[in-house]
Amino acid sequence: MARAAGDPGRAERAFRDAVQMNPTLAVAHLELGRIAEDRAERDLARREYQLALEGDATLAAARRALDHLSR
Repeated sequence: MARAAGDPGRAERAFRDAVQMNPTLAVAHLELGRIAEDRAERDLARREYQLALEGDATLAAARRALDHLSR
């Protein structure tokens, strides 16, 4: 995706559009969390990971990311 291609701004816009259409879209919240974490915005990243888990409690990547931020 755009994040992997080095365009985090474009990726962020796409994920924000996605969660606007479907607020419980866990993978979009996960990616928004990763983008926030890349920017050292830990509080925002934590919130996005929590939203990802609210959308899909089985999303292991979000759980690991949240655990990582708690250290």
